[in-house]
Amino acid sequence: MKNVIIGLTTFVLLLTINSSVFAQEDMEDKIGAPEASITAEYKLPYPGMLPDSPFYKLKTLRDKIVLGLISDHNKKAAKYLEMADKQLYSALKVAEKGNVPLALHTAFKGEHNMTLLVDNLRAVLYSGGDMDFKVISQAHQASAKHQELLQGMMGRGQENEKEQFAVIMEFSTRNNNQLSKLEEEATYSADLLMDEFPDQPTQ
Repeated sequence: MKNVIIGLTTFVLLLTINSSVFAQEDMEDKIGAPEASITAEYKLPYPGMLPDSPFYKLKTLRDKIVLGLISDHNKKAAKYLEMADKQLYSALKVAEKGNVPLALHTAFKGEHNMTLLVDNLRAVLYSGGDMDFKVISQAHQASAKHQELLQGMMGRGQENEKEQFAVIMEFSTRNNNQLSKLEEEATYSADLLMDEFPDQPTQ
């Protein structure tokens, strides 16, 4: 009985911490949250909780749950883009605080989410659906922004860390190229449909 009471108390405590942390983060995101803008064309969302927070794993868990509830591949791609933007910005923030190894780890996770974005858009195209070209356009702009962030972080690292940041930059370029290929495939498919079913002339 004593163990049950302790377990319930711990569970309630975790729920309380979880709610307060995410409420604070959501308020930062929605009310007066500053934005990073390296270029005028694309603005990164405020990252909220940083990876060096003791509660960051709760945020990661929340994101996984949210992703699991999204079945539409276009919407899931948009969510991966949001997560990637926040992770790359978070990586810059922790790098500015001197924690370059954590920045490197966070940047890698962010760029991996860009790969998952590409995978979801590919799933839409190959299943005969319509890709969200707004997401693709935003992802292209995000890619350029990520490259700038990575370049900035690279200047703060040791030689071996600079090499790893360079690998992530190549990773980013490859993802962006894959997006372009998906656009080309979608355009080609649309042209084939136009050739196969041309508009009938009006009588």
